[in-house]
Amino acid sequence: MNGMKTIAIATIVSFIAQGCAAQGCAPPETTLDRAITQTRDAVRLGQTQDFLTLIGPDGLTIGSEGGALSQTDLATELNNRQGLYCDLFSCNGRKGRLNSLMTSGNASKVISKARNGDVFAVVTLHRGHATDETELHYAYVDCRWQLLAIGTL
Repeated sequence: MNGMKTIAIATIVSFIAQGCAAQGCAPPETTLDRAITQTRDAVRLGQTQDFLTLIGPDGLTIGSEGGALSQTDLATELNNRQGLYCDLFSCNGRKGRLNSLMTSGNASKVISKARNGDVFAVVTLHRGHATDETELHYAYVDCRWQLLAIGTL
């Protein structure tokens, strides 16, 4: 059974690489680690503008039941140091909850390709306990990974 999974994963990665090569993009699996590092570094270092460059044009969804923030609303919250800013970075000298979850722990990644050719990734940041995890959802669009959502358990 494991052999079948390996073949299926290799086939998916091969299709992803072929589609990206046709567009002149680097294969997404080679650039996902860089996107994860950029996301984590922006949060860890408090670089709101760097964080905003990772967000796609449709904005960012927070939590499994959270609403989506448009790019404009997200930029306003981050620039005014309110709302999501306090969760991602720090307010009143205290690190936000998402800051702690996103800046430490190990990352596991799954890259998926939809039938229409869209490429997505789910990155789970683990800190040793199931209730201490964060998921980062990305889409590979125009040769770059865009952060779509941040979810917590």
